Amino acid sequence: MKAFVHDGQVFLVHNESKLTWEAARRWCQTNWSGDLAHPTRNVHHFIQKVGDHVPGRTHLWLGGNDREQEGRWVWPDGTVLDDQLPWVRGNPDNWESGDDCLMLYIHSDGSGLMWDFSCSFSFNFVCGRSV
Repeated sequence: MKAFVHDGQVFLVHNESKLTWEAARRWCQTNWSGDLAHPTRNVHHFIQKVGDHVPGRTHLWLGGNDREQEGRWVWPDGTVLDDQLPWVRGNPDNWESGDDCLMLYIHSDGSGLMWDFSCSFSFNFVCGRSV
């Protein structure tokens, strides 16, 4: 696990175990006194920093979801996601009517894109909290 500071928040990249979105959120709340990450500014820079802390090609849960209302993506605190997030082409697409959680895929070069994904899959994750 590695932590870094970005825009007034500290983030923990948890790449030692894979959990479902809900279990990852509970882990962040219980063990990090925070929540799943919700970068609200300079998202591209945030992705670069995450990419610096993982060994390439990794799937990571972030806090965004549209579980309450399909198509209305929010962070855990209820803040609506920025329309400028770097989504994979065609996403969010709610494939098979079950993609309600935000996953960040980090490529081997450290770049990354967002996917909507089924919350029941198990991935590594990023926790966040105020500094």
